[in-house]
Amino acid sequence: MTVDIVFSKQTHSELVIRKSLYWLSSSTSWELNETEGEWAITLPASDHIDQNHRELHRLVNDHILRERISSQTQDIRKSIISKVLRDIEESI
Repeated sequence: MTVDIVFSKQTHSELVIRKSLYWLSSSTSWELNETEGEWAITLPASDHIDQNHRELHRLVNDHILRERISSQTQDIRKSIISKVLRDIEESI
C-alpha cells in the first residue's frame, strides 16, 4: 500500500521537490512521477507514514524559502563577487 502526495508545478519548482526528496531519502523510500502540471510523490505506507508526510512538507517549505532567499539576494551576491574579483585583479 502507498500514499500519494501531489504538488503543483506552478507553485513548486523541480529543484525544490528534488532537494526535498533527496533529504527525505534518509527516512523512507519514494517515487517521483510528473504530469504536465503536477509532481506526484508516492511514499510507502508504513508505521511512520504520518511522520514521513510531515517531514516531506517541512522539507518542501524549507527549500521554497531557500529558493526565495537565493532569488532575492542574487544581485547582492553578484556585486560582492565582482568586487572581490576586481580587488584580486588590482592586487596582481
